[in-house]
Amino acid sequence: MIEQALRCMHQGDKAISFEVRALSATGKQHWLEVTASFKNGVIYVIARVATSP
Repeated sequence: MIEQALRCMHQGDKAISFEVRALSATGKQHWLEVTASFKNGVIYVIARVATSP
C-alpha cells in the first residue's frame, strides 16, 4: 500500500489517503488513516488513529 502511494505521488497526484495497521510498543494493533503529499522534493505525512476505543 505504501509503495503504491509513493508511486502515485511520484506521478503527480497531490495527496494520497490510505489506511495501515501499526503495532504499538505494548503489542496492541491500531489502524491509522494516513494522508501523504509530495511538494518540492519533500513527502509530508499526517496520520491519525482510526481504531475504535
